[in-house]
Amino acid sequence: MNIKHVSTGLRYALGAAVVSAFIGGTAAFAGVDIRFHNDTTGPSSSNTNSATVSDDTTVTITRDGTATFNGSVSVTTGGNNFSSNTTLGDITTGGATVSGTVSNSVNTGGMIVIGSAGDMGNVMVDIGNDTTGPNSVNSNSVSITRDVDITIDEDASITNNIAASFNNGGNTISNNTTVGNFRGNDFNMTVNSNNTANSSGVNLSGLMSSGGNVSVTSGNDTTGPSSSNSNSTSISQNTNVNISQTGTVNNNASASMTTGGNNISSNTTVGNVTTGGGNVNWTFNNSVN
Repeated sequence: MNIKHVSTGLRYALGAAVVSAFIGGTAAFAGVDIRFHNDTTGPSSSNTNSATVSDDTTVTITRDGTATFNGSVSVTTGGNNFSSNTTLGDITTGGATVSGTVSNSVNTGGMIVIGSAGDMGNVMVDIGNDTTGPNSVNSNSVSITRDVDITIDEDASITNNIAASFNNGGNTISNNTTVGNFRGNDFNMTVNSNNTANSSGVNLSGLMSSGGNVSVTSGNDTTGPSSSNSNSTSISQNTNVNISQTGTVNNNASASMTTGGNNISSNTTVGNVTTGGGNVNWTFNNSVN
């Protein structure tokens, strides 16, 4: 899978491809017609008919996705030295405005499991014993088994590491005759983090349906003296669906600001002194499973 950078923000898409598993038209027994008859059997004869029909369908879908974003911002506008001047005008240190959006999408492609895997199809079973001989053994047996196993396993991990530092302090203003106003501008940072993991849609419609008809007819007619006549039919249908989704999102954010630590001393006249402020907004939106 590819990691794609989008210029409108810091956006990483992982595992966004559509994954579809179709179990369509798998009615493996459609049109099957089983007919067993022991008819006009001889005395003391042994007549056996048996049929075994089985079909196993296994679908396994595994998706593991990991997204990691590391972002850092460092702004320094302080550390200035204004010394030994007769006249200084107003002094303003720089500020900064930082904004960004981090979007992670892991295992969000459409996943659809559909079809008629649970449909036995138009199976017809017609078995019987008719006009059997004395002391004869006549048996018919039919076994039909249909097993469907669906396993969906999704594991998503998202980690965002965001760090910011701002410093417009540590200025030195000393040994000046006249100094105007001193102001340190503000630092503003806004970061939005949107994380989505394991939001795939799982559609099992049709999997449990049983649109086909299963017809079983069995019987014994005009059996001979001391004869043994048996008919058995076994039909089983098992559908197992196992869905496992594990999602982890870690958002690690830190910000540090330094606007003080200024040295304003040994000046004859100094105007107003205003140090900068700061505003940091973090927004984390997480949607998992």
